[in-house]
Amino acid sequence: MAQHPQQRTEKAEQPHEQQQQHDRDAGHEHHHAHEAPAHPAHQPKNQDHEAMGHGAMKHGVDHSGHEQMFRSRFWVCLVLSIPVLLYSPTLQAWLGFTMPTFPGSTWLTPVFAVIIFAYGGVPFLQMAVP
Repeated sequence: MAQHPQQRTEKAEQPHEQQQQHDRDAGHEHHHAHEAPAHPAHQPKNQDHEAMGHGAMKHGVDHSGHEQMFRSRFWVCLVLSIPVLLYSPTLQAWLGFTMPTFPGSTWLTPVFAVIIFAYGGVPFLQMAVP
């Protein structure tokens, strides 16, 4: 984009009310926005998007079938989240209840959380890698 430094500095040196555009507005009590004059050097040269040939461009990955996949992963992760929340010591302390303990119950929360992360997060992790 071409710069016109002499025009920029001249206007910057003058107070706003003394700029050339205000001469024609003298005596008016209200202020209108000034339209910028058209400058052909600043117009984009390739505005014809039809002639650019975007037909061969690939726009991302095919996402067909993702809705059903995400829906099923959501429901599985939701069901697995219930025991994770119920066996969470923080939630038990907040709500004032305790869950029954059994051999391995201390491992229930971290194991289910890893399963939720792995099963529910794999599509997001795969899409993050180009």
